[in-house]
Amino acid sequence: MGFRELIGQDEALGVLRRTLDSGRLAHAWLFAGPPGVGRKTAANGLAATLLCERQVWDGCGECRSCRRRMNGNHTDLETIRPRGVNIRIEQIREELIPSAQRGPLEAPYKVFIIENAEALRTESANALLKTLEEPPASCVFILAAPGPRSVLPTIVSRCRTLRFTPVPSNLIAAWLEDKHGAAPGTAERLARYCAGRPAEALELLKHPERLDIRAPANRWELMTQAEGWTSKREDALENIRVLRAQLHQELVQPSGAADRAAMAEAISRLYAAERAVLGNVRPRVTLESALLPALKQ
Repeated sequence: MGFRELIGQDEALGVLRRTLDSGRLAHAWLFAGPPGVGRKTAANGLAATLLCERQVWDGCGECRSCRRRMNGNHTDLETIRPRGVNIRIEQIREELIPSAQRGPLEAPYKVFIIENAEALRTESANALLKTLEEPPASCVFILAAPGPRSVLPTIVSRCRTLRFTPVPSNLIAAWLEDKHGAAPGTAERLARYCAGRPAEALELLKHPERLDIRAPANRWELMTQAEGWTSKREDALENIRVLRAQLHQELVQPSGAADRAAMAEAISRLYAAERAVLGNVRPRVTLESALLPALKQ
């Protein structure tokens, strides 16, 4: 997936086009925005452009470099993801830094995509900072995170921040119909439910059973249900996602949350809660450390 799959982010795409056309490419980028709006898709598109032998926007898809990237075995493209809840210091010290020092082996650039950069532990972020301060030649780092506040300020100061925003529901509905074969009624329903996140809408199209989960009347009702689902991993995940969807809906309403920053922080905590459960942290621990602060909003 790359720029061709990105919708509703014309401003961000315009910045990237102008930057590439000018030849003044930043060595580090922070793609900031809610998960599911296109940060990672854009990161893949930028990587495709930089690795393409012909330097074609979003990659030509035909050269050897593009074929290797699409097959997932390009030596000059590396993705760093959280292991469990966090991105660990050994992932930076033992994997990213040595690879960056070696530089590109085939393509004009070596590209590192750091997904969920908010999961960088302090020591991991500090190790990465040294590399960002003195970047190796021909290396580009793309960090994806909910926003600048979710990453250490010293990291943010070394990156060019590019903001990605929730996508209008009419664009998501049209995309689901045209690109993924959704029926019009289904597309409109999913577009309303996903709160501006095309990736979430597509996931719901693939797993429509998730729409049948009864959302609690309010967040306090969900809290009273906690004893019943904190010991069950799948139930915990579904309830976290239901609450997150409710908060997203409130956030995007014109007359929504009075404290939008607090609401966004609550949503970020819920994404962290989901990663924690997926990382095999006990659901009860997740509830206490991440979900309870969100419920207080």
